[in-house]
Amino acid sequence: MQYIAGAIIAGAGVEMVLGYTGLFGKIRQFISPVVIGPVIALIGLALFQVGAPQAGGNWWFGGLTIVAALGFALILAPRVRFFSLFPILLAVVVAYLTALLFSVTGILDESNPAYVSFDAVADAPWVRGLIVGEGGIFLPWGWPQFTLGFILATLAGYLASMIESFGDYHAISRAVGKDHPTEQQINRGIGAEGVGCFATGLFGGFASTSYTENIGLVAMTKVASRRVVYIAAGILIVLGLIAKFGAVIATIPSPIVGGLYCTLFGLIASIGLSNLLQADMTSQRNMLIVGFILFMGLSVPAYFSGVELTFEPDWLADMITTVGSTGMAVAAILGLILDNVIPGTPEERGLARISETHG
Repeated sequence: MQYIAGAIIAGAGVEMVLGYTGLFGKIRQFISPVVIGPVIALIGLALFQVGAPQAGGNWWFGGLTIVAALGFALILAPRVRFFSLFPILLAVVVAYLTALLFSVTGILDESNPAYVSFDAVADAPWVRGLIVGEGGIFLPWGWPQFTLGFILATLAGYLASMIESFGDYHAISRAVGKDHPTEQQINRGIGAEGVGCFATGLFGGFASTSYTENIGLVAMTKVASRRVVYIAAGILIVLGLIAKFGAVIATIPSPIVGGLYCTLFGLIASIGLSNLLQADMTSQRNMLIVGFILFMGLSVPAYFSGVELTFEPDWLADMITTVGSTGMAVAAILGLILDNVIPGTPEERGLARISETHG
């Protein structure tokens, strides 16, 4: 976690520079949906090893979570607005309360992965300490550690995040009935996301970015006020200071979490692939690039899982191993090279609309 915190903070610095200096608005012409689609997709696909194995700890509850999530989101949501607002949360509540009932009544024993135990809740303090490290509010994992390999691998995630946010800004602008965001607005948004990521790195969280699904929520509810976001942020900060709340969340059994993984990681992959709709996917050029980097993003990490690089300097070997073991980093590097070296028109690459947001 110390190395992850260091990578998040370093990446946040890069994102702030790209945003507030206006560089992102200049370099985005080199990053097309042909690249960003597979990169985002690999964020979800690369986690396939933790989906079914965790849900399989108790398939009754892993399956209940999956069925409830799909049923609420796809069957009941179009008919009842309440289910369209909280499909995933409701699925977790249903599965969790069922597991809790089975645990209390003795149907599940403590050896079962779906058993709900509150031992950690009793041991947790009410309020997180103000100390540095040791689970306190500031740097709970200890002082960040910075390693070039971790940072480069994380930068691939930041790259995916920034391009996804670029699309999100356009989509949310349309959802609220506004014109396309200007280049200045996009740069400020990217810079602000960098500030948020820097803060989360200091307070023990993970990098933050715009959430694509919320665009549909804004369009459906017609609530686009930033005051709503401020209030929600305040609630989350207060809950984050209450250690027992985090301990209660931690009581969710792993099969339920695995069921969520099966449902949501695939959604991340589909969100990434939906970016390809902006490009011409009837083009042989695009199909070959997308297929190649998507396959290599899965295959190269599998290769590095069985290979140990040992040469001088050590930091270079570690960097190559870390990047090669990260599917989205592999896809981003290969995609940026191929998409910018192989000739293609802006319309073919999905970049035709960039000129609309200049000025």
